[in-house]
Amino acid sequence: MSHLECRLAALEKANRWQRVGLVLALSVIVTILCMAANGRDRVSDVVTTRELLITNDEGQSVVQISGKWEGGVGGIRVRRPDGQHGVVIWSDKEGGHVSAYNSDQVEVFKAGVEDGGHGTVAVFETKGRGGARLRIEEKGGSAVVLSDAGGVDKAMLLADEVGGHMLLLNRESIAAATMGITEKGNGQIDILSAAGNSAASVGVDDKNEGGAVWILNSQGKMIVNAGSDKNSGGRIELSDRSGTQMAGLGAARAKSGGSLWINNDEGKEIISVEADREKDGVIEVSNAEGLVRMAVGVDADGAGTLTASNRDGKDVAVISSDAHGGRVEVLNLTGRTAAKIDVDKGGHGRTVVYKLQGKGKVFTP
Repeated sequence: MSHLECRLAALEKANRWQRVGLVLALSVIVTILCMAANGRDRVSDVVTTRELLITNDEGQSVVQISGKWEGGVGGIRVRRPDGQHGVVIWSDKEGGHVSAYNSDQVEVFKAGVEDGGHGTVAVFETKGRGGARLRIEEKGGSAVVLSDAGGVDKAMLLADEVGGHMLLLNRESIAAATMGITEKGNGQIDILSAAGNSAASVGVDDKNEGGAVWILNSQGKMIVNAGSDKNSGGRIELSDRSGTQMAGLGAARAKSGGSLWINNDEGKEIISVEADREKDGVIEVSNAEGLVRMAVGVDADGAGTLTASNRDGKDVAVISSDAHGGRVEVLNLTGRTAAKIDVDKGGHGRTVVYKLQGKGKVFTP
């Protein structure tokens, strides 16, 4: 074969491969065009991988989506450009969780599901200790807990089926003051000792529905009870260390003014000072059983009187006055005057002694 024939054969063979390549290229182009034309309706439903890394323009990994965490836990980690944690999202057997970190890589925010399936949110200070937590209580309702820089709880805000409540805690995390709603729907503030024992309360008297203040001693006995009485007047009651009422001060029980009463150690009233219905002052002294045996007051003429009774409650002596001066009467058991000392019209003193029938004999100087 001549040199010319060889060259013609080579050209023919090259043209044949070019035609084959062109056909293949056109086939690929047609296939791509067909896929592009139908791509909008043909998106893959699932992309399966164990880990996916997303990088920034500098090639640094800033987002990690992984299913390879310890315990088979999956999560998303969003990093800062320097590679440190920014936000972490993960799940475990309890549920989902989210944590955020500051520039010192300290967790300062956390939200998720805790034991029992309740949601919780926590915000911490820069060192990751003190802060605030929002959680669900075991018996229902929600709570906000505030902690100091050392992570010790110092205040709580609670809500339950009764109403809202607030607790202030001391350094031992023992409630030292509380404010909330009682079972009857009334508001109440309680002050407690360092050991958590009730010391004082401000609230509503369930009987009279008025404001009240209660003070307790170290044994938990009420020693001061201030509030309103059944007539809507003010009242203060003082008790001894055992809680037995010893004295009281308040609005008169006759609705005419103030009143004061003193009890013995058995709680029996033995002295009473108050205003009567005529707005006059009255002092009553009683025996150990609480029975009145002496009264000091004002008569119908506006003059002072003193009446003494015997052990059976019979009036036996009266000190009073008339237009001429003072008068002392001694009564028998029937209530009649048995003897009298007074002043006559001339200003002279006299003594009158009466018989049982009422006839009297006058003795004068």
